[in-house]
Amino acid sequence: MSYKVAQADVGAAAHAVQTDVVAQGEKAGLKVSLGGNAVENKATSKAAELIGVGVAAVVLVITFGSMIAAGLPLLTAILGVAAAVLSVTLATHFFDLASDGTPT
Repeated sequence: MSYKVAQADVGAAAHAVQTDVVAQGEKAGLKVSLGGNAVENKATSKAAELIGVGVAAVVLVITFGSMIAAGLPLLTAILGVAAAVLSVTLATHFFDLASDGTPT
């Protein structure tokens, strides 16, 4: 199933339909898997990212022995990711980019 709307526009009703389709398929004896951006749990991914940054901060503070010395690599990494996301977002306004790796 492919959605013709943006990921942010896939609401709770669509997720309920996905769950119903999975249940129907499994009831019929099929193995059903969901994947992609439409089924991503945003709260879980945000928590994982925060935990990762926290662990990196602790490791860097222990390694460098200073909050300032540990903060510089973290700041550089966060700015780098932000610049990459901004670049891709800007590129999508000028070019059509596929959200998956398959040609259409």
